[in-house]
Amino acid sequence: MEQKQLDELDESYFEEFVDEDPLEDVKISPAKPKKSTKKEAKKTSSKEESVNKIEITPLKEAEPVHEFEKEAPKVVETAASVDPWESKKVHDPWDDDEDDGEGFFKEVSTWKAITGIVVVLLIFSVFTQGFQFTDNVNPTGAATSSITSLEAQNKVLAYVNENLLQPPFVAEVVKTEDVGDLYKVSLTVAGQAVDSYITKTGDLFFPQGFDTNVDPLTGEAVNLEGVVDEPVVEVKDEVTKPEVVVEKPAVEVKEEVVEVKEPVVEKKPVVPASTKSLSVAAKKWLFEPEMLKVKQGDVIKLTIVPSGLDFTFAIADLGVSQEVRGETIVQFTADKKGSFAVSCASCEDWRGMSGTLVVE
Repeated sequence: MEQKQLDELDESYFEEFVDEDPLEDVKISPAKPKKSTKKEAKKTSSKEESVNKIEITPLKEAEPVHEFEKEAPKVVETAASVDPWESKKVHDPWDDDEDDGEGFFKEVSTWKAITGIVVVLLIFSVFTQGFQFTDNVNPTGAATSSITSLEAQNKVLAYVNENLLQPPFVAEVVKTEDVGDLYKVSLTVAGQAVDSYITKTGDLFFPQGFDTNVDPLTGEAVNLEGVVDEPVVEVKDEVTKPEVVVEKPAVEVKEEVVEVKEPVVEKKPVVPASTKSLSVAAKKWLFEPEMLKVKQGDVIKLTIVPSGLDFTFAIADLGVSQEVRGETIVQFTADKKGSFAVSCASCEDWRGMSGTLVVE
């Protein structure tokens, strides 16, 4: 126990104490040994000797604690540098503090320049039809290209044979001419010549052209300038004087009776005309059969059966004309010999709806 206290005391001597207060003097007194039994005295005699011998060492003086002064941070003033690549100040449209005087005049001049450019572009677009710089441009703005005369000829021929004619009729091309803005394509249909026209773009086709200076029915020139005044014929009223009749005395004249014998005319027996019934089928654009044979003087009873077609049946040389609407019977007398054309008077000539009546 005592030894433990001594050890703790020795350790305290070697410790360094840093304190601003002055160290108190430490009083050292010799330890008083406790009484013990004889056995313990013998054993601890050697220890007591060592305990009684206490060495005193001087304490080290505490080193003064140096307080370091805190240095105040130095503020270095540097000149602000402007980055040349830094973007300009952003214009805030909602900031009322900005100076609007000079900016207003700048905006007005900018709008004037923009308005002038728009007006120039508008006028330029009108003259170029919407900035179209290519040839063959129609008013709608779609570019068109002209076709050659050979292409126009093939296009007309294909259109007529596929859409306007029915078998066995076939159109054939005679020649193709360039007549300004159109191509003139001459065709033959059933032996008849037809002049057709097509635009150079191939968009419009005119199956038959009519001369506006000629009447299509009579073939005579049409007076386009107006009606010609007919010469005025002066009618003179002639006054006739009544004739004066002078009565002469009547003279008796003896008339001789002459007997005149009338010649006897032998009457030939009248042969009654025979009635012949025929039937013709009318289709687009042909007659079946195309040829009919009768004898002179026969009364022809012709039954016409149309197939979805209304037209005017005509035999011009015999004075026959009859409108056909459904099954129709046409009756006439074949009083002339020869071949007579049977036609559709209400159809175009190039349709080729014709036949022949032979009177023997």
